Amino acid sequence: MSNRLSDEEQRIFNQKVIKGWALDYFFNYDNVPQHYAYRDGLIEGDLTELERRNKAITEELWVDSYNLHVVQYSHLYRSHALQLPLQAFIWGAKEWPPETSEGRGYRTFEEVKADLDAWMDKEGRQLEEQSRHQPATEERRILLGAPDRTMRIASVMPFGNRIVAETIVTWTEAGVLKETAFAVILFYDVDGTVLIDRSYCDMVNWPSSPGTWPGLPRPQDARARQGQKKGWLDYYYNRYRDRRIGGELLEMEKRNRRLVEGPWVSEYNSSLTYSLYHSERYRVQLPFQKASYSGEISKEIETNIRERAPDRDLRIIDTYPKGNQVVAECALSWTEAGIWKETPFISILLFDKEGLIIRDRRYINLDHWPGAAEVSKILGI
Repeated sequence: MSNRLSDEEQRIFNQKVIKGWALDYFFNYDNVPQHYAYRDGLIEGDLTELERRNKAITEELWVDSYNLHVVQYSHLYRSHALQLPLQAFIWGAKEWPPETSEGRGYRTFEEVKADLDAWMDKEGRQLEEQSRHQPATEERRILLGAPDRTMRIASVMPFGNRIVAETIVTWTEAGVLKETAFAVILFYDVDGTVLIDRSYCDMVNWPSSPGTWPGLPRPQDARARQGQKKGWLDYYYNRYRDRRIGGELLEMEKRNRRLVEGPWVSEYNSSLTYSLYHSERYRVQLPFQKASYSGEISKEIETNIRERAPDRDLRIIDTYPKGNQVVAECALSWTEAGIWKETPFISILLFDKEGLIIRDRRYINLDHWPGAAEVSKILGI
């Protein structure tokens, strides 16, 4: 491995597998592997006025809505905004009718905030009071089950009228501190309201564990074993496609996006040569599983997956290049015991100056993944 690291740094920071560490580690030292030795780091990229506005809404109003005033979602969100792709294989994916943006003009962050504050004074606090005397549903039920649950932004990346945000959520259960991470695609309308919240989260490892609530389907239920319909996930990803606004790309961003949409996909679907990856720095992170691992372990894992799912096929849903990162929303399909299956996931890929991938932070549902048992065995999780 790299001779830029001392023996002690090598032992600590370059382990083949790191597991069970605080999630903050992944967003600091392990975020840009060995960046303190290579003297590089994240590059934010240039932001348009639209991107700056949406970033501010996300970092302030969106986070406060979760932590302080859940009722604000009813004002910030359009109806049917929430999507949960990782649960689609058991909960289903509905195709909701589109909503018009007619009559909605552009609003600055200050105007969005002022409007939200005025709505809280006029209606929001009354709704909060009413909800206190009614059976708890959805977010309020989660809040009452984990009153100390708190969300904070770990990273945020604007792209046109969409935001890719990563957050860390903490809470306690029986006096034990718990934490999880999730990635979300927030699709903002022209007026600063949220058209889509596509949240890649683990609903079992979540405050109040809503994925285990009575009456909801389970991964082991019959429906989850019956396979899936091709094109089902596209109900999520085609929603408002005609309203997407792309970013203004730098040459580096164009190059990195081209590498992801071309060689990265084709190599994964044929034979992984790892020619796109830095030989010393490349690490894979699995925030849900609180694990990261080296390129060497990645080769072992992918070899085992290929043996168990030789027909696996990766397709790109959408990409979001910004600075030296490219976020790729993807779907992976394969057959298992003759049954066709598909799962979405999101990869946040980081490139070095030469265009080599040095980090892949990947949000996956390991319960619904080809070769899942072998992956767990290799990582010891």
